[in-house]
Amino acid sequence: MYITFIIIYMPHYSVFSRNEINKIMRLLAEMNDKTLLERRCIRTVLQKTYGFYISDFCKISPYTCETLRKDISKGLIQIIPFIPELDAYYTGNPNVICSRLNISVGQYCRRYNNVKVGITNNPRRRFYEHIDRNPEMHWERMVVKYKTSSVNNANTVEDWFINNRPDLVNKWTGRSVMSGNGPFYVYFLLGDSRD
Repeated sequence: MYITFIIIYMPHYSVFSRNEINKIMRLLAEMNDKTLLERRCIRTVLQKTYGFYISDFCKISPYTCETLRKDISKGLIQIIPFIPELDAYYTGNPNVICSRLNISVGQYCRRYNNVKVGITNNPRRRFYEHIDRNPEMHWERMVVKYKTSSVNNANTVEDWFINNRPDLVNKWTGRSVMSGNGPFYVYFLLGDSRD
């Protein structure tokens, strides 16, 4: 049986009333037959009012309120809360860390078609930026693997993976200039699962 997934990230809300879910489904249904500008307006309402980030708009466009409600009740649509995975990161010397992380990255590359390395001082914000800019990558997870107080160390780890892992989808190389204070995190974005 074919399962449709719409992944909606909910950074600020965990429980919704039936009335709130009905409002959200109406907004999703309004995506049908809208211009790009109108879809962006609806998307903004979903983000600002409900804290939703939607990773794949092409799967939403065929839905009406009624068909969306039916598919949710059948379990054909999955609503996934996003929480950055920060619980298993390394700290320390980048030269030691890279070889340890490379094992995890190899596993990610076997399980996901799209794997990308990056650095940030705000993982949650950065993940939402990636969803907004690259919906075609179908990002599903952000796994933070390294934490440091030094932007140079973060850049060193990021550069190592860009230079040594051609299976990553990174297109840009160079040093990232981070605004604000640390800590700084090296993360891996995982998208388009092969499972």
